[in-house]
Amino acid sequence: MTATKSLLLVQLIVLMAVWPGVSGSWYQTIENPYTLFGTKTTYSDVSGEGFHFPSECTPLQVWMLCRHGTRYPSKHMIKKINRLDRFKTMITDMSQEKLRAIYNWKSHLTLNNDCNLQSRGVEEMKSLATRLKSQLPQLFKSQYDEISFKFMSSNKPRTKESINVFFESMFNEKPKDLPIAQPSDYRLCLSKWKQKEDDENDEKIDEEKKFEESSYVQSVVSRVSKAMGLEQNLSYEDVSVMFESCKYETAWTDQKPAWCAVFTIDDFEILGYLEDLRYYYASGYGNPDIESMGCPILKDMIDNFKKLTRGETGPNGIFYFGHTPNILSMAAMLGIGKDDTPLLSTNYENMKSRQWKTSYIDPYAANIIAVFFKCKNKYKVMFSLNENVLKSKDRLQLYSWQKIEAHFEPIISKFCTP
Repeated sequence: MTATKSLLLVQLIVLMAVWPGVSGSWYQTIENPYTLFGTKTTYSDVSGEGFHFPSECTPLQVWMLCRHGTRYPSKHMIKKINRLDRFKTMITDMSQEKLRAIYNWKSHLTLNNDCNLQSRGVEEMKSLATRLKSQLPQLFKSQYDEISFKFMSSNKPRTKESINVFFESMFNEKPKDLPIAQPSDYRLCLSKWKQKEDDENDEKIDEEKKFEESSYVQSVVSRVSKAMGLEQNLSYEDVSVMFESCKYETAWTDQKPAWCAVFTIDDFEILGYLEDLRYYYASGYGNPDIESMGCPILKDMIDNFKKLTRGETGPNGIFYFGHTPNILSMAAMLGIGKDDTPLLSTNYENMKSRQWKTSYIDPYAANIIAVFFKCKNKYKVMFSLNENVLKSKDRLQLYSWQKIEAHFEPIISKFCTP
């Protein structure tokens, strides 16, 4: 084992001692597995109830990293989804209800929809801002000014629209030219590490490729082909596009989308593991560069809190809007969704109860919020993931700032480049 790997292992052991990670208890609160579609999961299906803190604690600052709201597919995926019509006439064996749903299905997507924020995404941003403001009224007594509140988004239209909707809902005024992260600002821009979001990226990770070729995924292809009454199996590519249509339309509507009808719960779980594998190695614990990726945004949070402990004046709120890789890399820095065993193409059965589930960590509008408190004479931090307060394994909700700082400072010193 190299010295670097040995040091990292020690850091992870310390992390588990000081920051035990979340208990994962909210995983069991979801009753409907049909809606858990990885990074395309609807926010309201996995979100929590927000903050409740002791009366002796006063919030001094809120820091948030947020993913954009529900969106449309990329042009690349829209073209694929729009070609699903050709399968309608191939179906020879299916229940009348399912058959009718697919025959009546029509894609209304145009290339102009390319990755834009969808109407549900707009509502997600509005309601998130409203809830946050109502739960932390002490921090939102004043109107917006550039000193009291800091905002920044990536340069993508969906994040810019998300941040604008969030801002307007929070302050009842339209924003004027909110800052956009420059390519050299690694707090949000992760292109240095070749990070892209889901269907904008066709490049596949080795473990993802292996699982795609496994008997599990091939059994999904066979089941879907059989469900449609086809004599020959579809290609995995065709089945994956049907799955994408199912996921997107589930996020947009409360009705069950037509193409979901060709899948079983087992199919959903297998294809869900495939997506979790992809992000585990792209933007999670399986990426050897994960500490370098997540360090700049982690450092921003720690530095802002540290200033308050020195008596310096800081913003009441700091808000960043980005993408899946931003959320997942920060989640990994905080020990969220960490399993004792790595996700592999060969251990699907053993990982069904895994902590790393993108449906819970990174739905649309995913957010990681940290609130810095002064509780009598001590500083404390409360963390939440998608408005689920993160409790340690010993059920603590408020973490000692002293311990948080002591743990993260060595990591920041090692992995944050100047």
